[in-house]
Amino acid sequence: MIWANLAMLGVGGAMLSVPVLIHFLMQPKPIEVNFPALRFLKEKQLINRSRTRIRHLLLLLLRCILIALLVLALAGPAVASQEFGKWLTFGGISFIAALLGIVLLMSLVSGSANRLLNGIFGTLLALALLMAGWYGLKLFDSEDGGQLLGDNGDPVAALLVLDTSPTMQYELENETRLKKAKSIAAWLVKQLPSGSQVCVAAPDGDRAFFSVDQDAASRRIEALATSYNSKTIPETLADAFPLIEESSLTRKEVYVVSDLTRKGWSPSADPAIDRLIQDETISLFVVDVGVDNPVDFRLGSLELSARQITSNGQLKVKAAVNRLGGAAQRNVQLSVEKLDKTRPVVSNGQTLFPEEKGWVRTNTVDVFENGSSKTEFQFQENLEPGTYHGKVEIVGGDPLAIDDDQFFTFEVSTPWRALVVRPAGTESRLLENVLAVGGSFEGEVLDQSELDGVTDFEKFDAIFLVDPGPMTDELWMALEDFVRGGGGLSVFLGHNASTRDGLPDPSFQTDAASRILTGRLSNIFRCPDRLLEPFVLSPQDYSHPVLSAFREVSTSIPWSKYPVFNFWGLDREFNEDFPTVNVASYNNFEPAIIERRIGAGRVLVMTTPVAEPVNLRKRKSWNQRSLEPWVWYVVVKSMTRYVVQADSDALEVRVGQVASLRNDLSQYPDSWNVFSPDPEKPPARIAMVNNAVSYGNTDTPGHYRLKGVLDGPVLRGFSANIDPKTVDLTRVVPEELDSVLGAGRYQLAKGQEEITRQQGQARKGREFYPLLMMMMFAAIVIEYLVSNRFYKS
Repeated sequence: MIWANLAMLGVGGAMLSVPVLIHFLMQPKPIEVNFPALRFLKEKQLINRSRTRIRHLLLLLLRCILIALLVLALAGPAVASQEFGKWLTFGGISFIAALLGIVLLMSLVSGSANRLLNGIFGTLLALALLMAGWYGLKLFDSEDGGQLLGDNGDPVAALLVLDTSPTMQYELENETRLKKAKSIAAWLVKQLPSGSQVCVAAPDGDRAFFSVDQDAASRRIEALATSYNSKTIPETLADAFPLIEESSLTRKEVYVVSDLTRKGWSPSADPAIDRLIQDETISLFVVDVGVDNPVDFRLGSLELSARQITSNGQLKVKAAVNRLGGAAQRNVQLSVEKLDKTRPVVSNGQTLFPEEKGWVRTNTVDVFENGSSKTEFQFQENLEPGTYHGKVEIVGGDPLAIDDDQFFTFEVSTPWRALVVRPAGTESRLLENVLAVGGSFEGEVLDQSELDGVTDFEKFDAIFLVDPGPMTDELWMALEDFVRGGGGLSVFLGHNASTRDGLPDPSFQTDAASRILTGRLSNIFRCPDRLLEPFVLSPQDYSHPVLSAFREVSTSIPWSKYPVFNFWGLDREFNEDFPTVNVASYNNFEPAIIERRIGAGRVLVMTTPVAEPVNLRKRKSWNQRSLEPWVWYVVVKSMTRYVVQADSDALEVRVGQVASLRNDLSQYPDSWNVFSPDPEKPPARIAMVNNAVSYGNTDTPGHYRLKGVLDGPVLRGFSANIDPKTVDLTRVVPEELDSVLGAGRYQLAKGQEEITRQQGQARKGREFYPLLMMMMFAAIVIEYLVSNRFYKS
């Protein structure tokens, strides 16, 4: 316990003597009068005189208690907040004991003959005194019960954790939440006592440390910026808390300044958080700078029809506009930069990016209250080959502008060169139509009998074997070399791979063939009933790029309308040099589409033909794709793009992720300069490793541009976007905050006044002044009642 005005105790001691002196000095001197007629009343007079003296002493006691309570209140006793309840209990028991003593004394003075009642009061008084004594000993003998708080100006070991997550960019009254948090943190540092130790921490991944002095702490606060790939607040607390624990200063305080959005307050299992919750000598303050009812427009992740298109190909971009708040309308704009091989370039310490916005498309979107609406852009221009950067943005702005933009990058290339190989009489029109649409592929169709004469496979980007017949080992090995060098190969197996007896042709059983086909052909699976029990494609998941186009509608795809009557079984052979993945299976769990990687290239094997003629005379068809061909068209299109690795480069990543691009030395240099979206950040130099270039310092959303030299400037790049979860404005509820920091363990404040008040309670403790004033009022009432009872007319 501490005393705000310790000198008042001395003054109070002097004041207590005043009623005592008045009591003795103001007593009238007795006058002796002889009145013989009343001598028999003398004994009664002596009894009344003794009772009167006791009454006077009782009133004297009450008046002394009254002055003592006034003096104690003015002295300002206070205890630590966590000890206030214990002192309150001790004081309450003592006060009850005093009341019982006064009541018992009044009963005795009044001459009550009710001995039972007096006995009850006496017993209660004794019990109250015993309880007060026992609790007092326990309170003062405990480790922290008698702990002094010290002077309010003692140095403090302070930890300030500032939330720098993207939602702190929310603007209210022309001030972002981060700016307000920094203002409050700077004020906190300035009002800390001289000699304090200050650690300013943020969820930006930097190591926690004590600043040299309070000015250095203020500079650290001013330098804080938004961290897009940030830790949670509990993780930041756990990292920095050991500094406070190890400090030699007695007084320790922790401040967390945050907008209290839920994404930053996931519970932590770190033992440091448990130690913080359990150590009640450390004051913990949570300062809320958030907004209770935020409003916002937010763009969801973009969906691009392709990341790589041909010069005259079409690009479709879908965007979801999400609304937090009332219904509203906004314009959404798509812009694509024109190719400028002179930029980016560094001038006077700053990076200059392409100035011309290029092509612009604008859509108007209506969004319902707390709803979401989708919009689609179609972009098709005659573009020269290269890497293009674009952006979709919400025009008009809102309080949280950081989630109004989404960046994207795509590549424009010459059409891929494809070779379609089929035996005579084999149907390949579906595949040829897929390759022709959009001008993505240019190629030729070749009869398999002419394949032996082709020796220059390198001029093709992809080869498609449609229901191939017997092939020599030399041809299988030539195809393997083609794939190993980065080419793409798709094999659609059918009846031509069998003998007249329906057995696998020996040429599909060789080691050379099995390396391509992922195994040796075993047998033909034939459905029991072509009408009632056909096989159908039955994917277990849609994570593979070949099936990713169906991910959002996976539960409504009519696979049953694409019956498969026959397909080849494979005796799969594991080869650690050739990673193999089962892309999709049939409803009997046998593989339907299999991927194998050989060197730098890819192989896709389908165990049934890509398509069969509708009317066959000499044999029965292996499948039927003509009922609703659009689904099978999407599957085949995805397969063609996948084998040429059209979208394999990471042209879009989340902030904080590593971007990796293939680096073919025949097209690109072996080293690059990487330009960040931040124009003040100097370019970084990266080199090729394992036929790829990678960059991981993606700490800012925007376009990252790679510039190299190979017979002139060469440009590439990718985009980084923030994770939509990091801009979720949903506020944490008190129960969630309690689960992280402990119920009743922290003090919540919204502004400087609340912080000052709660800071005073933590440093000075809880004062007894209000309770002492109430007790003084009670003493006045009791004194008034007693005096009126003793001095009735």
